[in-house]
Amino acid sequence: MEYEFTLTASYALEPETASSQTVVVSVAASELVGRIAHGNRQVPRDEALVLNGRLSKDPDLLPGNWSYVWTCQMQDNATLDFSAECGLGALLANRSKVELGPASLEVGSYRFQLGVFKDTRSASASVEVEVLP
Repeated sequence: MEYEFTLTASYALEPETASSQTVVVSVAASELVGRIAHGNRQVPRDEALVLNGRLSKDPDLLPGNWSYVWTCQMQDNATLDFSAECGLGALLANRSKVELGPASLEVGSYRFQLGVFKDTRSASASVEVEVLP
């Protein structure tokens, strides 16, 4: 978005001395903010897990459609790295809020990452969830 400003100055009694200067200011859209409600947490295996990305925001409130991409990785107990995919692809489809039913995940640690997109902007957020027996 661009704005053009022109300033004209002159002496009140000598308008022919007027001088003008124009400047164009370009304003870029703010970055999106990706957020997942409730942050890192523990959840018993026999309870549902709700992942809610609706707290993500556009500080400029510009019109446009949001899209969401969730990914999930399991923690490797030997290396403690989050590397293996969870195999939940269809459950994590383009939704701001995802609910995984009881026993959807095995006992262990998981990292869920949310990518949010609107126009040409994007942001991400992640949470770590430990599923307890």
